[in-house]
Amino acid sequence: MATITRKPSKSFEVQWYVNGKRKSKTFKTRNEAKKFAAFLDLSPEDAGTNITFLAVMDEYEKEVTSGKRSRRSESIRLNVFRRRKFATKILSNLTQKDFLGYIEERKEEKSPKTGGTIASSTINKEIAILMV
Repeated sequence: MATITRKPSKSFEVQWYVNGKRKSKTFKTRNEAKKFAAFLDLSPEDAGTNITFLAVMDEYEKEVTSGKRSRRSESIRLNVFRRRKFATKILSNLTQKDFLGYIEERKEEKSPKTGGTIASSTINKEIAILMV
């Protein structure tokens, strides 16, 4: 569990423990510190959690996508990921091979609209969601 404290220099410090040793990192804003602390709390290596890729996508859609103007198209793209086998994998078990396999599978699929293959730009837009 990470703690956030305000320093005399008006910056914010996040403190946490790894193997009994205290670590810390300083941020300019409280919001940045909160985001980092949340990341630490969700980190599978430190917390030993069993969060699946599917659970992260659900949380992302609920917290982030719902506030976007492009929420409809982004939800459709997230649903494409949900239908994949690797969606039920634990985050720490996901590999680059899973995503490369996804790209190759998508290149082979038929487009429901045109009957041809899925456009590269469509695959790039789907992958771009993961880069956030």
